[in-house]
Amino acid sequence: MYDQLARKAFLADCGREHRTTAWRSDVAAEEYRGILSARHYSPGRLYQCRVASTPLRFEPFATSTVEDQLLRGDLFDVYKINRSVGLGWGKSRQGGHVGFVPMADLSRSVRKSTYFVSKPFTPVYPLPNTETNPIMYLGLNSRVTVDLLDEKGVIFARIGEGQWVFRNDLRRLDDWFANPIDAILPLVGLPYVWGHRSGFAYDCSSVIQAGELSMGNDCYRDSDQQEEDPRLGDKVGFKPDLSDLQPYDLVHYPKHVVRMVDKTNAIHARGGNVRRVVIEPIVDINRWRLRKHEVGISSVKRR
Repeated sequence: MYDQLARKAFLADCGREHRTTAWRSDVAAEEYRGILSARHYSPGRLYQCRVASTPLRFEPFATSTVEDQLLRGDLFDVYKINRSVGLGWGKSRQGGHVGFVPMADLSRSVRKSTYFVSKPFTPVYPLPNTETNPIMYLGLNSRVTVDLLDEKGVIFARIGEGQWVFRNDLRRLDDWFANPIDAILPLVGLPYVWGHRSGFAYDCSSVIQAGELSMGNDCYRDSDQQEEDPRLGDKVGFKPDLSDLQPYDLVHYPKHVVRMVDKTNAIHARGGNVRRVVIEPIVDINRWRLRKHEVGISSVKRR
């Protein structure tokens, strides 16, 4: 029986982060040989997400909380497969979370991605014809391989057999967004759902991650990890009235993070009764956090 609590406790005693350490008592990634004791060490096998999105859970149960999602084209190192339940245990290369993913949603054939979805979501058609019914929708930062353009080379691009998307909804992987706000501003109004980043729902930290991925940057998945992630900038001082905040600053609270749109407003996925991605004055966000959680800003990060 898999015991996530025991795994988490052991790794905490070893000073390791359970969300990103590919270790279990029965199997661990080869990189931990001689560092963390396990019955078996695996070099892992690389898989690629072949569906629009698939859940990553810390425990191998359908009722377990979704902690993250893999999007189309995301890479996942599998260290052990539990065939009886159809799950692979491994580590995501986007954000670094370790957990269980349905093997049916992964492909052993890894294709080199050439484009990414640059809109909140885009429909995938079986033919280059808008009168056909979409077979799925791909979210922002899904990665695809374009293998054919339609005869005009303008409207559609083929990303697989019987899979066509709007060409203008894609950008080349070397044509990144210049700043995170341009990518995540269209997410305003989408629902807040814990652990999601599929293009249809986000949580606070996945909004930040989405902006970073759209610029070609990687970062950790959760807000507390992002607060200590040097790839997201340095911690800076700030005035009590918040008048010195700058566009693109990350403002961290315990278990929450927002990104400044300009000097006074921030975008974030807000829970509670709102449960949407919204833009609000930072002073109002700060007031809300103080009223609800009785704790204010823990840090501000800036590049």
